[in-house]
Amino acid sequence: MMNLQEQRKQFEETKMIYESKKLQFHGVEGFDVYNPSLPFPWEGKTYIYGRVEKREEWARSWVRLFEQTGEDEWTLVPDSMIYQLEDPYISIMDGTMILGGTHVRYKQGKGETYYGYFYRGTDLNDLYYFTTGPDYMKDIRLVQLKDKRIGVFSRPRSEEIRKRYGSESIVGFAIINSLDELTAEVIETAPLIDGLFGKDEWGGCNQAYLL
Repeated sequence: MMNLQEQRKQFEETKMIYESKKLQFHGVEGFDVYNPSLPFPWEGKTYIYGRVEKREEWARSWVRLFEQTGEDEWTLVPDSMIYQLEDPYISIMDGTMILGGTHVRYKQGKGETYYGYFYRGTDLNDLYYFTTGPDYMKDIRLVQLKDKRIGVFSRPRSEEIRKRYGSESIVGFAIINSLDELTAEVIETAPLIDGLFGKDEWGGCNQAYLL
């Protein structure tokens, strides 16, 4: 079995680039926009959530909503909700939007911990916060399954994980019946998937798709 370095080398040698463009974001001059969600259709328009941050102020981020207004061009939706999050991601389940992102908690100006926040709703201007993930965990992702249950990917990082797997992180997976069952405890205790990463490798789920 190839390790990740070998897999990456193979990928770089055989990859096909279908399209490569630099996106333009309007309405947030003086800020960088990066680590966005995937673009998504909603009520006849196409949107994307982006992480908005001044280049000289790392880790002081907001998540804003942008509408596609041209080829590879996105414009800030005025008066849309502002989220104090990093690295947004979305899932759409039966007409309900789920927005997740990383919230960093500070104490006396220094980062103390971080965790995932989750919002849900059917109105992009009125998503409401409904649950929080475990401390020190990013890359929590959701996907609706064929039977309408929900798959939950986790990415635990702990001293126990390092000792057990020789890796900085590993991916877990659990199934819940509805969003009402999504809790930090369910995410924290999701059964771990063996064999994804080798020693000194780390990673997580970036976007989940039902194939």
